[in-house]
Amino acid sequence: MSNTPDLRPCGNCHKDIPVGTTYCQHCGQKNTDGRISIVTFFSVFFSTVFNLESKFFQTMKDIFIPGKLTTEYFKGKRKRYFHPVRLFIVSALLLVAAISWHTNTEIGIGNVIKKKAIKELHHKELFADLDSVTHVTLQKFPDEDRLPEVFDSVKASLRSRYKLNLDSVDISRYITIGFFGEDFNNKDIATEDFVHLTPEEIADKYGVEGLYNRLFFKQKIKLLKDQGSFVTFLLGNALWVILAMMPFLALVLKLLYIRHGYYYVEHLIFSFHAHSFAFVVLILSTILNAWLDTSIVTLIVILWLFFYLYKAMRRVYMQGRVKTFVKLLVVNAIYFVLFILFVLGGLMLGIALF
Repeated sequence: MSNTPDLRPCGNCHKDIPVGTTYCQHCGQKNTDGRISIVTFFSVFFSTVFNLESKFFQTMKDIFIPGKLTTEYFKGKRKRYFHPVRLFIVSALLLVAAISWHTNTEIGIGNVIKKKAIKELHHKELFADLDSVTHVTLQKFPDEDRLPEVFDSVKASLRSRYKLNLDSVDISRYITIGFFGEDFNNKDIATEDFVHLTPEEIADKYGVEGLYNRLFFKQKIKLLKDQGSFVTFLLGNALWVILAMMPFLALVLKLLYIRHGYYYVEHLIFSFHAHSFAFVVLILSTILNAWLDTSIVTLIVILWLFFYLYKAMRRVYMQGRVKTFVKLLVVNAIYFVLFILFVLGGLMLGIALF
């Protein structure tokens, strides 16, 4: 506490401030005695929310103007927009959420196989109970000659109705190792084994040998048993894969515009803004695809992104149409190669660690 009568400590930063001031000159908090009314509480809440929304809407409005976020950032107008890295991460996370929502994992092949295997196990238990009932009934009514025929007819009707394969679940076509590994196209996994055994136990029981073969085989089994978790896992890692590409893409832009005197970080900011726009458009297209279910949306998105990047490069780097178009083709070609390399690396790492 201050001994000076005209000063009092700020409740937030504890710096001495004049008693009559409205706000602390050190931290900006309103100067009060600590007590707050219900009106003040909700006014502060709504002010904070609408200020946040104002920045959000301003960013979302200007992001659709090619290159505007980047040029405004270079001019020093940064307070009104989200930080480029924050915008990139938030839009990427929203895209992951949109894809996760759109991807109906319940109808994925892994879940279909798993559900089919569990259903066949239940049917197998039903047939076992039916065999038991048949045996008991025949013992009680040994003179009923037609009973065996009746029970056989019921079993045949049930098998035909459900098209059951009670011995194994046909997943062999999804267990192909390929490349340099063993081919498991002709290997069937018993229904009970697929449902009840772990991938490690299945690999042991079916004689899968070799480090690469066992790893790929077990991960395939795990994928088929729990495809939804695998999709979520890959989508979660996709953000970091694309984020890892940003420094390389910025380096490509730096080399293409080496005579323009831009700092490396300025190319990095442009890359973050361009990807953020791509993520926003992909979020919208994901929602539209869920409603319209048509490939025309994908085509429009590709053309839109290509045109947007061309206009953004023209606005930010201020070069002629021909030079910008040629450099755009170079950037896209290099980006495609980088994307394939990083995605394959991330995919292989994801399969190994899942």
